[in-house]
Amino acid sequence: MKTLKHFILFIFLLICAERSSAQYPFSRKIDIEEENLTIKANVLIRDHWGFLWIGTSTGVFKYNSTIPEKITAGQFNDLNVTALYEDADGIIWAGCKDGRIANIKNHTYSFFKPEEGLPKVAITAIYQDAKKRFWFATAGEGIYCYDKIHVYNININDGLGNDYVNCLYSQDGNEIIAGTDRGLSFITFTAGKKYISVFTARNGLPDNIIRSITQTNRDQLLLIGTQSKGILLFSNQAKQVINTIDCKKWHYGQVNDIIDIKDEIFIATEQYGIIGYDKLHPGFVDRVLSDSLFPKRVADLQTDYEGNIWAASENKLVSFTGNYLRYWYNTIGLDFKKVHSLLVDDENKLWFTPDLRLYESTEADLGKIALHSYDITPPKDHIDITGLYKDRFGFLWIGTMGEGLFRMNLATGTWRRIAENPIAYYGNILSITGKNDQVWISTLNGVSKFDLTEINYELNTKIAFTNFSKKDGLGSDYIYHILIDKKNRVWFATDGAGVAVYKNNAFTNYFMTGQFPAGIAYSLAEDQEQHIWISTYNEGLFKFNGINFIQYGIKNGLTDLAISAIAVDDFNNIVIVSKKGIDVLNPVKNIVQHYGPESGLAEPQPNLNSICKGPDGKIWIGTENGIVCLNTLSAAIAYRPAAVIEYVSLFNIPIDTTVRRPFAYDQNNFSFKLAAAYYKANEKIKFQYWLEGYNKDWETTGDRVISFPRLRSGKYLLKIRASANNNFDSAPVTAYRFTILKRFWTTWWFYLLTVLVISALLYWFVMQRIGSIKKAQHFEYEKFQLQYDALKNQINPHFLFNSFNALLNFVEDDPKEAAVLIKHLSIFYRKLTAYSQKELITLDEELELLNSYLFIQEKRYGNALQVTIDISPETRRSTRIPPMVLQLLTENAVKHNTISKDKPLFINIFTIQDQIVVQNNINPKLEKEESEGVGLKNIKNRYRFLTNVEVKQEENNGTFIVRLPIIYN
Repeated sequence: MKTLKHFILFIFLLICAERSSAQYPFSRKIDIEEENLTIKANVLIRDHWGFLWIGTSTGVFKYNSTIPEKITAGQFNDLNVTALYEDADGIIWAGCKDGRIANIKNHTYSFFKPEEGLPKVAITAIYQDAKKRFWFATAGEGIYCYDKIHVYNININDGLGNDYVNCLYSQDGNEIIAGTDRGLSFITFTAGKKYISVFTARNGLPDNIIRSITQTNRDQLLLIGTQSKGILLFSNQAKQVINTIDCKKWHYGQVNDIIDIKDEIFIATEQYGIIGYDKLHPGFVDRVLSDSLFPKRVADLQTDYEGNIWAASENKLVSFTGNYLRYWYNTIGLDFKKVHSLLVDDENKLWFTPDLRLYESTEADLGKIALHSYDITPPKDHIDITGLYKDRFGFLWIGTMGEGLFRMNLATGTWRRIAENPIAYYGNILSITGKNDQVWISTLNGVSKFDLTEINYELNTKIAFTNFSKKDGLGSDYIYHILIDKKNRVWFATDGAGVAVYKNNAFTNYFMTGQFPAGIAYSLAEDQEQHIWISTYNEGLFKFNGINFIQYGIKNGLTDLAISAIAVDDFNNIVIVSKKGIDVLNPVKNIVQHYGPESGLAEPQPNLNSICKGPDGKIWIGTENGIVCLNTLSAAIAYRPAAVIEYVSLFNIPIDTTVRRPFAYDQNNFSFKLAAAYYKANEKIKFQYWLEGYNKDWETTGDRVISFPRLRSGKYLLKIRASANNNFDSAPVTAYRFTILKRFWTTWWFYLLTVLVISALLYWFVMQRIGSIKKAQHFEYEKFQLQYDALKNQINPHFLFNSFNALLNFVEDDPKEAAVLIKHLSIFYRKLTAYSQKELITLDEELELLNSYLFIQEKRYGNALQVTIDISPETRRSTRIPPMVLQLLTENAVKHNTISKDKPLFINIFTIQDQIVVQNNINPKLEKEESEGVGLKNIKNRYRFLTNVEVKQEENNGTFIVRLPIIYN
């Protein structure tokens, strides 16, 4: 009966151990489907954008973070893909089971068809070396090398270990390492010569059949996977086996692939799924994933840029978090509930407090075995443990809520209550920290500093202390957290008074001075640059750089402003814990990685300051539902999804974006399919796009396809970027440039041609018009010349008649004077003859004629005729006048007026404004002379041909006035 009870107990413990299953990574599965066919996944790669490509028994699939999408091959949809590779140009090469080789560019297949032909057996691996030559491993025909001109075969006759080649690898791009069915072959192919050396079981391999080769985290060391002896560590430089890695304990069959990460190795097997190898606690783990339905055959492994591990198996992709994020929910007989405080000490021991008790464990034992526990208070009086700290003497300080402060000797397991300090004695302890000989505690009644001395090696020896409260400058007695920084300043996160610091034996409260805006501060941390980080109740995160407090919030990518706890990892990232999960902030690049439900961290409900960093750099977090361990990876934390334009469609027809060509004016309906490799939570990805030439600024969308119908002619630049937390500020930008041509009738050359044609027509029309006008002008000119000549011809006989009439009177009265007059008349008429052929003469020349005429008249009338000319020399030279106009006007005045000593005739000639004025007084004759009316009429007609301004005449108060328009040179 007793034996039966023991057996039942053993079975119960075994079931509990099986059920608890210690730590486990979070995993999820993605189906690879095609018309409900069973698809076998053979190979898995990651391209330079971070997208996963899966080679299957029915072709190639691309997993763009939403669903695996098959790349169609037209009539060649029966591709059984056994090898995949991305070359230096981003082209995907696919090797098939039947020996065919294809490459994929812009979602389109093209097949490799060298003149020398292709293998007739399966392609098992593809590699491009430093000289950009392609190497194709085969299952039975050795290796083929293609140098862009010829294909060369390397087989057993050349010294290859075996013609069945399972994998290819190179560390320097020159020496090719081939894993064959007869060990390792090292190949150098230079100037047409092949140099091959072989490493087999005779040289120390535990198994001759090599299935995989992987680079480790250490230079020149490789992990080799075999068919039956597990994995081994190989030095490529020394060409020797370093470690067979417990090959005698290996019973998991054929190794298909290996992934080496920080503290663990993951091994894909043919029949036993994924096997783990713990580097820190050497040994194999045969249940990496807790899912009992996990497929037995895992063909290939791959990592993404977020730190997740992917496995290709049957018709599924399986991803899991590896060892960067792990969870412990229970162990034998204990659920890890309400972990309010935890500590990883200098010996890497984990101390934590579920179930109102104190537990001790190591990471290796956590969740696997029954843990050692301590009842600090009697079981009936169990109380929350809220703070843990290990001092320099190796004693553990334990703070409780309501039972005060304890100090425990870890060597003996004994402890005592710190009764000497009144605020610690049965008080409420919120946090404990220390450095060297100092230990600080915070309570609901202020803080206390304990000073350790050598006598405190004894547990029961009282410890000196100093208490501080808000009266001393803290600002508040309610202190959530204490931090001692590298400068030995002591920082305090308070409830109601923000953050305060104790230095030089004095307190400074930054909330009271107005420098720190938040009243409630929860947690403190110091980074490697000695910046102080402060988390708050609802104001986000702050960094104190020694001068200013810099705030980080939602705009920086944080998921929650109420932050429970913070810590700094080995890469100087800030680990931020809130109810929504874990944010890891890279403050240099302003990048935030979030771990929430998509990473298995559902409603963590973290406790205040229940966070610590172990000596190995791992961050441990206590929550209401268990323990979380974050083992950050620098590359994963710095990663942010990059937006990719998967393809461009013109009227829903994909186009080749590698060929830059302009589009016609009616090719203006574009669609762009967007993607970003962010497998953790693709549904959180949003895109921003800016089509320069169309949009004025960035626009945000959650759609994966953006369309621009009926674009106008012009040059366009589409820029896109992606983010999982709406922080686009430093997101990488991808661009696509294209041009839509104008309608030919709106192009510059068409405009130029049109202008030239119109100009030619206008020129022809104008020239025709000018010709017509010239003909009309010539006709009018001839008509004008005839009329003008006729007018001038009127002048000569009229002048002669009047002159000879005056001369006749002199001849009768004074013959001598008549001779003088005849001489002057001769001179006058000679000038008249010279000027009569001109249309215009200068006013100076006209006045010379007038003076000759007046000489004759003055001889006739003496002082009874007085002529005054008031015109400046400049005006005389710069103006013109038709010939004999002034002579005619003077002659008319003489002819129509009485001239005698009693009634002299006064003629005045002067200029005013733009007029030449000729005026004379009116002395009417008793008997008017007969007149032909030639004088004034002739003058007016002549001026009408020369100017638009009319000649004016008027009588005013016994004065006759004629106004002639001035004609300038």
